[in-house]
Amino acid sequence: MGQITLNRAHKNASSNGWKRPKQLPIMRVIDARIEIVSGIVGVHALQSGTPELGIWLRREVYGMGLGRQLIGAVATWATKNCLVRYFEYPVAEENVASRRIAEGFGGRAMERRTSPKYKSVVYHIPLFS
Repeated sequence: MGQITLNRAHKNASSNGWKRPKQLPIMRVIDARIEIVSGIVGVHALQSGTPELGIWLRREVYGMGLGRQLIGAVATWATKNCLVRYFEYPVAEENVASRRIAEGFGGRAMERRTSPKYKSVVYHIPLFS
């Protein structure tokens, strides 16, 4: 993988005028070597006290540790810049890699949800220091 850069996924995700942001802009993960979007990462509902972490990665970058690195980066940012009790991280039940990310950060499976797309497990991840 080449150098990874993050940039806003769309121009409307910029500053929203709040002293504490409602959400971190959704960020694109770009592999500078081949100039393609390798994924997106975001933190939603920042003012809720229990923001939700989310990530999507291209299949070509699976297994490179990028998911863990990105979730760690946005959770660290949110811990330092927002009032957070814990993070919610919903993952598809079958997505073992994402479940390992949550568990690696001390996350515990706290609820299950069902959507038209898939069944998910919602992890609660403690604050980052």
